[in-house]
Amino acid sequence: MRDESKINLTDIGKNIKNMKKVLIYCFGLIIYFAAGMKSQAAENIIANNLVPAVRYANAYEIGEIKFTGNKYYSNDVLFFAIASRETSRSLPHKVLQAYYYESKRNNAAPRVILRELNTAIKSLEGELKYFDENTVLADTLSLWHYYNTNGFHLASISYTFKSDSEHKKNILNFIIDEGPRFLLDTVVYMGLENVAPEIKTKINKIISQRKDNNFNELELIPEINMIHAELLNGGYYFATYEKPVVSMDLKENLDSVTVYFNTGKRIRIGEINFIDSTRGQPLVVNGMKRKQLDFREHDWYSRRKVNSSMDNLLSIGTFETVSIDTCENPKPLEDSTLNFCVLSNYRKHREWSLGLFGNHTQLTNYNAGIEGSINHRNLFGMAQSGTLFASFGFKDIIRLIESIDNLDYEMQVGAKYAQPLLWLVNDSRVGISASAGYSVRTINNFFQINTLSFPIKFPISLSKKSFFNSMSLDFVFEREDPVNFKDAVGNASKKQESTEDSLRIIQAFYLYNNLYQYLKEPGLHIFTSNSIGFSLIGDSKDNPFNPTKGTYTYIGFDGWNVFLSHPSISGIARFFRFQAMHSQFIPITNNLVGALKGRFGFIRLMDEANVYVPIDKQFFAGGSNSVRGWASRTLRYTKITRDSLGSKRAYEYMQNFIGNGGLIEGSVELRYKFSRPSGFSETIANQIANLGIAAFLDFGNAFHWYLGIETIKLKPLDYLTNLAYSVGLGLRYYTPVGPIRIDFATPIRDPLGQAKPFGKVLVHFGIGHAF
Repeated sequence: MRDESKINLTDIGKNIKNMKKVLIYCFGLIIYFAAGMKSQAAENIIANNLVPAVRYANAYEIGEIKFTGNKYYSNDVLFFAIASRETSRSLPHKVLQAYYYESKRNNAAPRVILRELNTAIKSLEGELKYFDENTVLADTLSLWHYYNTNGFHLASISYTFKSDSEHKKNILNFIIDEGPRFLLDTVVYMGLENVAPEIKTKINKIISQRKDNNFNELELIPEINMIHAELLNGGYYFATYEKPVVSMDLKENLDSVTVYFNTGKRIRIGEINFIDSTRGQPLVVNGMKRKQLDFREHDWYSRRKVNSSMDNLLSIGTFETVSIDTCENPKPLEDSTLNFCVLSNYRKHREWSLGLFGNHTQLTNYNAGIEGSINHRNLFGMAQSGTLFASFGFKDIIRLIESIDNLDYEMQVGAKYAQPLLWLVNDSRVGISASAGYSVRTINNFFQINTLSFPIKFPISLSKKSFFNSMSLDFVFEREDPVNFKDAVGNASKKQESTEDSLRIIQAFYLYNNLYQYLKEPGLHIFTSNSIGFSLIGDSKDNPFNPTKGTYTYIGFDGWNVFLSHPSISGIARFFRFQAMHSQFIPITNNLVGALKGRFGFIRLMDEANVYVPIDKQFFAGGSNSVRGWASRTLRYTKITRDSLGSKRAYEYMQNFIGNGGLIEGSVELRYKFSRPSGFSETIANQIANLGIAAFLDFGNAFHWYLGIETIKLKPLDYLTNLAYSVGLGLRYYTPVGPIRIDFATPIRDPLGQAKPFGKVLVHFGIGHAF
């Protein structure tokens, strides 16, 4: 016996006719609107004794909004489903209003004061919310629609608007009869019968098993969109789908959903034409542009590949905009083929720039200075770029603010060449960049290092569907020369009060003394460092500067280039370094984001007796992007103190410019960004919406200080038990390129016992998030 209480759509045959489909859809609409009419069956009540508005006699403020009868959804959830809002006078508004009416009763009050007070109160009128019957009726429909899409098809919504004489305010109360929640019985996707087998297999993996799940229409939409995307990426250029039709079994409280897809014909790529708007710039050859495409002639159409091809073309830097779309062709086409045109608007290829810069690196928390460059983005027609650059900047300027003795500057000049595509390896693109640079850098006012560097980098883009979406192979050749090292050591030693202090100063120059002696050895020493590096990066952040969800993972390895280890170029920097970092960003609410970071690194020396590790390869802890309860580069696990060293100056030098062979770091941070408030002028509201606060917990430490006198031996568990911890609060002002931030942090655990818990508060300034 067929159950007549159920409007059954699941028995529709594969060859459904258009008229039958229309009838089914109409039945669904009848049920939908019948339930909607039921939601308005209860009487809405507007009382006659409402409290009139203070400023307008014929208007009525909403003093409070309530919900009664709701069991499944909280008041806060339902509040966001309606447009009506409560009056919420701010403290300045209340004060001004009280003063205005008191002054109005006083006949001696100057009219100019009354006029100014009235103007000020009017500017805050955005805080007053008035009852509007049409808006509230729409709210009842909105609430019913919210319940209906979540399976409460028989919900009934009405409202009352009455006065509260005791508190002299009007209360808007939404009365809710939720009724039973329907379960999801079946979901049927029609129109997919003739889809290619390989696409059908992918679609079957998308479809979830939902037997006896609560009905939630919004949860179905992502699955429908994924099926639609799979069709579009599998050649079905014309694929569409219709609004899901819901049928209800009123006896068993069950739902069945039918979604009809119209796939159209499966389309192959025909001819690919390139249309350039060069704007007078040199042309990028079509062969180079064609290599940036992820699709070829006769491939099945894929929207994903079309979008990724546009990203590839934009990434080479020569185009301002790129679009790919179908285009006409005078030649007759096959019925299942479409031609595509690649339209590109060129940007200016020759540019020069001069301006201020600011950045932070692993070693230095914040650098600033002036830089200039001359750039050409298309040297030889294959989007090769060439750049001449020069800069002057101060390193870690926060330390410079603390003391002029921390002055550390760097001057650089150089040239760079980059080619965005060198080889194609399956779906991966291999590029190349090479540069030559010369820099002059001071080391904490002690001595100067001149560096000649030749880095060569092979960036490799990977599939966007893989966890790791890019990697890099790097070769770095450097020659570092401490030009006045001998004089610096002599001058520093002379300033000490005792011979022991002088010896400690010499030990403080331990690493650089090895470098100095290496360059004085007989024989040809072209480079002091010859390294090879390999890194993998997985980046799924939704925003590069202000992420609210996604992850960022980095795994890197670099060190002595054993493949190019000829004595004349092998150098003294013989070590292997490993680093791993992972950051996770979790949206908690619309305004609150949880951010997590973990970082680990270590260096293995290949020549213990002749140690040298370039300063930018060493590990440092503490500072605005590390454990913020400690100053930049001052956190490490060591038994050496200022007193045991006998020289405060030497100790400070070693802290700042002699790093460590190991690092463990982590952070937990809650980031809250303020919503745009109402009741303020647009300018003030926009500024408030750019503000945020943060609370954080940092932990970590640096180990194995590169001093000739460091003798600590650690067991594996010691690395975890000797971590330092700090907590803090921060203020944020958000910009398109990241927040300007100020953090206040204090230690809560120092494994060495030198920093008292909740003792000194450190202040850190920065641009961009800490991670």
